[in-house]
Amino acid sequence: MNEHQISDDRFSQPAAANVALQKVIEGHNNLLNSIPTVPTILHTLLAELDQPAEDVNLLRVADLVGRDETLAAQCLRMANSPLFGRGAVTSSLRAAVRTLGIARTRDIAVSCSMMRIGSAQKVLDPAVFWEHSLGCAILSRKLARCVGFECPEKAYLAGLLHDLGYVVNLVLLPKETKAAYENGLETGVFMGES
Repeated sequence: MNEHQISDDRFSQPAAANVALQKVIEGHNNLLNSIPTVPTILHTLLAELDQPAEDVNLLRVADLVGRDETLAAQCLRMANSPLFGRGAVTSSLRAAVRTLGIARTRDIAVSCSMMRIGSAQKVLDPAVFWEHSLGCAILSRKLARCVGFECPEKAYLAGLLHDLGYVVNLVLLPKETKAAYENGLETGVFMGES
């Protein structure tokens, strides 16, 4: 076997896998449209939250949060968690938004979108998917700040979206992805580690 044959063998498997994956994607374009999208209220909410802090209208933010029951529930849950709880129970969205602050309310809003996407298939527990994505996002932003990265919010978004491929795999290749997920649970080896 000569040198060229060895290098051709190394690259033929990934190339064949890419071709096969491309065929799966082309055959399932309508399935990709079934992945939940970001709710329209999120765009309006993020536009409000992305203004300079002195221009943000917390009453409007609370109103926008209240238009989405999942987002409202997560904001109330977080505001009453031991991280933020100050003894008294926060029962209004206005108080929850005030307790959480602008940055954390934005984090929760974006993360709730991931929770919806993560629940697209029954294999993933949406709460676990959401908590993992949010944890990675927060850690990514913190690390970005520690190393002096000029845009920590991009690191946050990258951390938040880093597992989105699993959802796409669940839509396009549900049996294979479910089998890999169950194998990971049995063996303790995560899908991306093999």
